[in-house]
Amino acid sequence: MALYVCTGLGITALGGAMQAALRRAGASALAGRREAAIIDQTYDAILVWDWEGAITFWNRGAERVYGIPREEALGRESNALLKTRTAIGVAGFLSALDREGAWEGVLEHTTRDGRTITVETRMVLIREEARAYVIEANRDITIRREAEEALRNSREQLEARVRERTAELAASHESTRQSEERMSGIVNSAMDAIISVDSSQRILLFNAAAGSMFRCPAAEAMGRSLDRFIPQRFREQHRHHVGDFGKTGVTSRSMHSLGALSGLRADGEEFPIEASISQITAGGEKIFTVILRDITARKRAEAAGVLLAAIVESSFDAIIGKDLDGVVTSWNVGAERMFGYSAEEMVGNSITRLIPPDHIDDEALILGRIRQGERVEHFETVRRRKDGKLIDASVTVSPIKDDRGNVVGASKVVRDITERKEAEEKVRLLNTELEKRVVERTAQLEVANKELEAFSYSVSHDLRAPLRAVNGFAGMVVDEFGSQLPAEAARYLERIRNAAIKMGQLIDDLLAFSRLGRQPLKRQEVNMAQLVQNVLDDLAPERKGRQIDIQAGVMPDCWGDPALLKQVWVNLLSNAIKYTRGCGGALVETGCESGNRENIYYVRDNGAGFDMKYAHKLFGVFQRLHRAEEFEGTGVGLAIVQRVIHRHGGRVWAEAEKGRGAIFRFTLGERK
Repeated sequence: MALYVCTGLGITALGGAMQAALRRAGASALAGRREAAIIDQTYDAILVWDWEGAITFWNRGAERVYGIPREEALGRESNALLKTRTAIGVAGFLSALDREGAWEGVLEHTTRDGRTITVETRMVLIREEARAYVIEANRDITIRREAEEALRNSREQLEARVRERTAELAASHESTRQSEERMSGIVNSAMDAIISVDSSQRILLFNAAAGSMFRCPAAEAMGRSLDRFIPQRFREQHRHHVGDFGKTGVTSRSMHSLGALSGLRADGEEFPIEASISQITAGGEKIFTVILRDITARKRAEAAGVLLAAIVESSFDAIIGKDLDGVVTSWNVGAERMFGYSAEEMVGNSITRLIPPDHIDDEALILGRIRQGERVEHFETVRRRKDGKLIDASVTVSPIKDDRGNVVGASKVVRDITERKEAEEKVRLLNTELEKRVVERTAQLEVANKELEAFSYSVSHDLRAPLRAVNGFAGMVVDEFGSQLPAEAARYLERIRNAAIKMGQLIDDLLAFSRLGRQPLKRQEVNMAQLVQNVLDDLAPERKGRQIDIQAGVMPDCWGDPALLKQVWVNLLSNAIKYTRGCGGALVETGCESGNRENIYYVRDNGAGFDMKYAHKLFGVFQRLHRAEEFEGTGVGLAIVQRVIHRHGGRVWAEAEKGRGAIFRFTLGERK
């Protein structure tokens, strides 16, 4: 059965998809939100009432035509609400509906403000099982009927008076003028653009709506060619339509659709229009009237719908629509790829086909929340493909609401996260293996630490005892028998004592270096400038009797272990003081440079320096670049500096030139 709806082009057939949507209308809501939006956007009144006459659907066009809000109309008796009047009576068209399933004709209805309007009507009876309801489409033709009646009356009065007597011509002319003024008022109050042209396309009538639509005052349009408002590519098509229409001799009561075209505003902007054309003959000349409607908003809505549909179809995720009973209503290409079912296999069937038995309760819980208007986001579960394979899925479900806010269905987005879950499991297994290795490595380190502690104890006690004995007995020999010893023997004994003392210093430095690896970091905010000043104060005895220019630059605070960082500064500054010995105009500088996301602290001196080809030996234990006769030391200080800096996540390096000083730089990791 074809369903007809009044549109701007007259009574036209509505597509099967929209007809099916209206059939699904039931008592109050449309099953398809997109179809409902399209029906709501029509200028004409569309209503649905059951066989008892109760209104179950009332579009926005009906609100505009009758001035009655939807909430007031729903549930009311149609004929009583609109005070329907027709030549054959209400019983006549009800009988025709029952007998033929459809009726069309002209009715008179009453609006909310009491006005009587004339509507062109098409009614279709829909029967589904035990239910029956009527889809009624009404187009307000009051203005058109009044205009036609005015024109007809004017012409008949004019012809009658011309035949009766010429003397009444003036009175007839006045009557015609009044009728034209009345018609002009009706035309200018119309919401659609109305333009009349003669056979040469010269504009004779340009109503107010046309002026607004084309952004051109009527005074500028009158007498101009209609081509001014038609894009170049449509002008030939328009002339062809008008030429064919003019040859048919159709009266002004009939309309001829030009279809969808484009208009051209005065400022050069093109826009889509719908147009219809009619003609009358006045004084032997044909007058063509074009009624135009701007459909820009409709085209944008259609384009947005097409774009949205394309996005949905191109998505890799499964996008599924379902009603509140879990029955699938839409199924995109992504869903076909993910689950293996085609849209024909799924639409109209329950979504539970995809749910394994041990997860079947998921659907009831989700639908329960959807009925409450809630959104379910990133719900991780398991779903089943057509081939029986289980996949891990992340599901997001959103409620679909009608224009009154009632939940009428759900939109579900499903993402296959099987690969992610497998990757997470691999990571978990790797973490477990890593934790096992860490435990094993920790045990090994504990054993190594215990061995190191035993070694340190041995060094501290077992090696110190012989050294103390050697040093003690050598001292006793010198004290008791020094006057009796030959000079050479005394010199040998002094060398033995000095070697023992140096060995003791080496043991102390080695123990200090080994303890650094076991000592936990106690990080806190450190005032680096104050720390450097404290170190310089502690090293004051080493500078006693010397002229050294100490220049302490601005240094930002840091986050670290203050005790260990103090040892860094002690070692670097004591080296700078030591290696400037014998240097005229000794200079030691401290400061900080800004690096890439890190602070670079430094100590610079103008002392002995070193050859850069030996720089790789600087931070090795017991590695020295100067002879002991030149500068004292054990070669452990810089190794301790490097160990501390590395434990803070930083790095340390040096640049120097032999005889021209050196600069040591270090960082403590990225700035906090």
